[in-house]
Amino acid sequence: AKNGSQQLYAQPIGGGTPRQLTDFPVDVDSYHVSPQDDRVLFSAGVFQACASDLACTEKKLKDVAGAKASGKVFDSLFVRHWDTWNDGRRNTLFVAPLPTAKAGAVKGASALSATIDGDAPSKPFGGNDDFAWSPDGASVVA
Repeated sequence: AKNGSQQLYAQPIGGGTPRQLTDFPVDVDSYHVSPQDDRVLFSAGVFQACASDLACTEKKLKDVAGAKASGKVFDSLFVRHWDTWNDGRRNTLFVAPLPTAKAGAVKGASALSATIDGDAPSKPFGGNDDFAWSPDGASVVA
């Protein structure tokens, strides 16, 4: 979290300065690099209606933080899980290209599981063991 959010960095094995690979408006939760080392499959907590627009989730969170009222109306269950209230975000899988050696950090990704009415990976104990690339990198299993 060098820049205030959880992003992906690469560092030479021999040491040196880390190079930022992603610069998304939301935190990268868990991830897998593709077998070809050219893409990253990752999960992030987003508002699924935003689909692949990660900045939309950032804007919604800022709007809630800046609101004068803090009341919420829940019309369905699951409103609280363990120690967190449901704020409408779901764990969602995304895929993004990894930048080449001299390219800047990637800023956009494509949602893979935004149409699923659930979390991928599942909450509260899900993680990167819940999803994987196929050996040829052509598909994802969740």
